[in-house]
Parts: sequence; structure tokens; C-alpha cells
Amino acid sequence: MIASMLFTDPLYELPILFFVVVLMTIGRIFWKEDFKEPRIRYLIIVGGVALIVFNSLFGNINISGRHVLFYVPIGAEKYYITFEGVYFGIGAAERYIIMLFGLLTVLLTTYPRDLSNSLEKWKIPYFITYMLSLTFRFMPTIESEIRNIIDSQKSRGYDKFEKGNIKEKIIAYGRVFKIIVINALVIVERLSIILECRCFGASKKRSSRIDYVIRKNDYIVIGFSLFCLAASTVTRFVFGKGILEGF
Repeated sequence: MIASMLFTDPLYELPILFFVVVLMTIGRIFWKEDFKEPRIRYLIIVGGVALIVFNSLFGNINISGRHVLFYVPIGAEKYYITFEGVYFGIGAAERYIIMLFGLLTVLLTTYPRDLSNSLEKWKIPYFITYMLSLTFRFMPTIESEIRNIIDSQKSRGYDKFEKGNIKEKIIAYGRVFKIIVINALVIVERLSIILECRCFGASKKRSSRIDYVIRKNDYIVIGFSLFCLAASTVTRFVFGKGILEGF
């Protein structure tokens, strides 16, 4: 994920994207039910296309020597779609997909408890790792609550979530957002009371019933990841490759 941020040229993003896809294949991410949900495909396709369109329209305004493909009239202005803008937008879309795939790989292969406990072995304070674990822990809970709120509204005949225009949908989801924020604050208050009752933070060091050992496969994945990052760093800063001029 860090290596993908070093480049703007789509050709140099492709090996990194290939590496992430290989990791996802090894982790069987593509076969998991969570990955097959329509919202994941929506994030990938709509997010990638939006980045390409946005950069095609506005990413090459001050670039000279452009190869104009066509223009899009927006009001009194003409926004020229150039080959350079589309090419740059493809690179931005690849970075977005790499970041999204990398995040999904972590979320769908690692339990929050294992992630926090592993970070503690790297001498990271456990109150930080615990907050990270709670964040991942309550994401499915909040998502389930959002679905319940929307379903309850639909059961009462409120159909603006699907049949309303853009303004009505924004208002509808805005109300759901307010309810979720209030419920989240209630959960945080209850959780803070529970942690105080259990004397959270009284000890500077915590113990774990699980001993995490780095195995051969872990060393292989870590080694290839570090090699990918090192090769990307050398390519970018030593050879000066992978950056589109003017962007």
C-alpha cells in the first residue's frame, strides 16, 4: 500500500497491483462471502471510474503539450479530455484499488484480537492496540444497526432510500447518520464504564493466553512485501522513474 503511493504512472502501479492480487488469492479473499457483496463491487467500480473521470476533467488543466481526445461542455466552460489526463486517472484508480484491496486483505484474514495482540508484541502500547481492535470489532455492529434502521423505516412506508431523488436520499441517509452517531456515543459511554470497572490501564503490561509465533509462510510474505517496497523505493528515488511529468 505504501509502495503504490510512490508512483503516478499506471505502468509502475501494475506490478504492485499484481502482488496484492496474488496475496488476496493466497488468502482466498475472492471466495469469501463478504467480498462478494454488491457494495464491495460498487466501491471498486464506482470509485475507480470516478477517479478516472475526475482526473480526466480537472487533472491536466495546466499541462502543456496535451493530446486532446474530446471536450465536455459544463456551463460556459469547456473541459478538455486528454490522453494524459485519462492516463493519469488510470494511475489514480490503480492506487485506489491497491489501497482498498490491501485493507480488505487485512480485515478479511485477521481477527481484531489477533491484530491487537500481535502489535503488542512489537512494543506498541496496548491502549492503542485495544482502540484499534475495538474499531474493527464494532464496524460490523454499526453496519448491522444501519441496516436495521433502514429496514424499520422501509417497513413504515418510507421509501426515499430507493425511490427518492438525490436531495431526498441525502436527507434520508442523513437522519440515519444522526441516529448512528447518537447510538455510538451511548455505546462508547457504556464501554468506558465497563473498562473502568475492570481497571483497564492499571497495569503497564498485559499478558495473553495466545503465543504468536512467526512461521515460515509469514517470513515469506514479509520478505516479498519488503522486497516490493524496497524495489519501488529504489525505482522512484534512485532511478527517478514512475512519475508523470507535469502532474
